[in-house]
Amino acid sequence: MDKERRFERVACNEKVILHYNEIIKEARLRNISINGALAHLDEDMLMQLGDQCLITICLNIFDITLHFRAEVRHSCKDEVGVKFLFMDSDTKNYLNSLLAFRTANPHLISEEFDDPSYCNGNSGGCIPNSYKTEGTATDIGQN
Repeated sequence: MDKERRFERVACNEKVILHYNEIIKEARLRNISINGALAHLDEDMLMQLGDQCLITICLNIFDITLHFRAEVRHSCKDEVGVKFLFMDSDTKNYLNSLLAFRTANPHLISEEFDDPSYCNGNSGGCIPNSYKTEGTATDIGQN
């Protein structure tokens, strides 16, 4: 999996709410990049690789929530790694700020957000139309 990583990862410990197949679980964010995140679940839950889920990250210190549509890339008992498929523009801006604030190399974060493979606010490249739905990631996270 390390060979697929292209973006700077930043250690975190924020609360995460994971929506997967009508199941809602709490987790703790372990690390995050512009392309994805790794979270530690409060309870064991195996997820199918390639399935989609919704991730809400609660930045309580700032009273901000970040909402992502994501794809499961790693699942092992109480751990899940996801690749972000969609985030709205507010989430993108807050994520950029969070990553820049928490890294020793904020210039790398700016370069990653400026990378051509990161387009239209969607990390990991453009989202195929089959993944897009109406509304924003914020709307999705409130369902």
